[in-house]
Amino acid sequence: MTGEVILEGAALTKAFGGKTWLGKSSVIRAVDNVSVKVFEGETLAIVGESGCGKSTLARLLLRLIEPTAGEVRFEGTELSALKPHALRTLRRDMQMIFQDPFASLNPSMTVGASIAEPLALHGIAPARQARREKVRQLLVQVGLPPEADALFPHQFSGGQRQRIGIARALASSPKLILGDEPLSALDVSVQAQIINLLADIKARYSLTLVIVAHDLGMVRHMSDRVAVMYLGQIVEMGPADEVFAAPLHPYTQALLNSIPAAHPRFRSAAARLTTEPPNPASPPAGCRFHTRCPHAKAVCEETAPARDPALPSREVACHFWKEIANAGATPLQDAEPSKNFRRRLDLFRSRSERQSTTGYSLLDKASMP
Repeated sequence: MTGEVILEGAALTKAFGGKTWLGKSSVIRAVDNVSVKVFEGETLAIVGESGCGKSTLARLLLRLIEPTAGEVRFEGTELSALKPHALRTLRRDMQMIFQDPFASLNPSMTVGASIAEPLALHGIAPARQARREKVRQLLVQVGLPPEADALFPHQFSGGQRQRIGIARALASSPKLILGDEPLSALDVSVQAQIINLLADIKARYSLTLVIVAHDLGMVRHMSDRVAVMYLGQIVEMGPADEVFAAPLHPYTQALLNSIPAAHPRFRSAAARLTTEPPNPASPPAGCRFHTRCPHAKAVCEETAPARDPALPSREVACHFWKEIANAGATPLQDAEPSKNFRRRLDLFRSRSERQSTTGYSLLDKASMP
């Protein structure tokens, strides 16, 4: 990447737990010595299995939780060194879209009041009428009618509530937005609309996006770079096109092989993950993936691999990545779907584009007063 670093985590570690009632230690390092940089204007995706630590890393990067060790810097400012007032001021520039679009909204507050909160908190629109006009503009920008500001969260569908969450994140005119699995609670057809909406607002507001996800198809479609996590550590990082075309780490290869094929004849015969990950409270010595890796050797059980700068734009933590790089996942672009499938896919995309451009025509009119 050629842009400036806007957000950086250095040697971040987050441990949960402590002594049990029997006096035994039960500490889980959800994030273990992770360093990552986010460049201005890019979309960085953090992916991995459930429980790998990606959501914990996201919260550490915004200082929603305090790290056990390490530092987080936003535009060169170390967040842990900031007093509460200074941190609150800085929060205007970095916002979050939460996974559950219903739990993240106060059910006792109208949509307008929820979106207006950051406007009042940061003094963006001190006058009540100015705040209301700004809220209504934001609702229109995310594809909802301005009259929706008088409604309550329960009167909207899941996709509409996620649009409200996006509007609230945009209210303070941030420089960076972090989405913690913003699509996982939505139907597939609605996911396409939200992906288009996120791409649109990123271009319109010149935003930097960090997306936590487990849907690799969505990640490939909308991200510039990908960081792959396993048991609290980043095992591979690089441009999305390169990672999907030629994954270097065996875990990344296994993840890509697990993507459902569009047609049975495109199914890969390569190995997939068939076993559960180890206990995170007692991770394996050496390479943490060696207990599930088909390429593991004795050195993998004894020595943890460093993140090798494999290529100018790639990083991978594997002792034998050079030997196994070409033996794993089938590049997704090689699996061409049938003409009939492509025709149906194009039809779905055209419908999604029409829906995204019509905006709030998708709102259930029966829910409106």
